[in-house]
Amino acid sequence: MTRAFAIAVVLSACSAPSAPTTPPRPATVDAAVEAEADAGPAVAVVAPAPAPVTDEECGRYVDHVLAVGLDAMRATKPADLIPTPEQVAESRGRLLASRPCKELPRAAWACALAARDQAALYACAEAR
Repeated sequence: MTRAFAIAVVLSACSAPSAPTTPPRPATVDAAVEAEADAGPAVAVVAPAPAPVTDEECGRYVDHVLAVGLDAMRATKPADLIPTPEQVAESRGRLLASRPCKELPRAAWACALAARDQAALYACAEAR
C-alpha cells in the first residue's frame, strides 16, 4: 500500500494544474531597468540666469543712450539748444548716480546698445 500511495502522490502532483508563471524578462531589459533605477530621477537642466549688468557695462549704456539722444537733437534742433559737453558730462554723472542699469535685464541692455536711433531705444524699453 505504501507503494500505491507514493505513486498516487506523484501522479496527483504531476497532474494538478500549476499557477501560471510569467516568463523571465530578458537580461537586457532587466539591465536597462536597473540602470535607469540606479541613475535616479531625471532632472531638468536649467540654464543659469544671465549675470547682472556691471557698472562698466552700465556706463557704456548711459554713454550710448546719451549719444543717440544727442544725435536726434542735432538732427532736429538749432545748435544753441544742443547741450554743451559740460552739460552732457553733468547729465552723465546724474544718470550714473541714479544707477539706471541696476534692475535692467541683460537682454534689454543688449537691445539698447544695438539701437541706432531713439525709436529703437524706445522699442527696447517697451519690450522689457
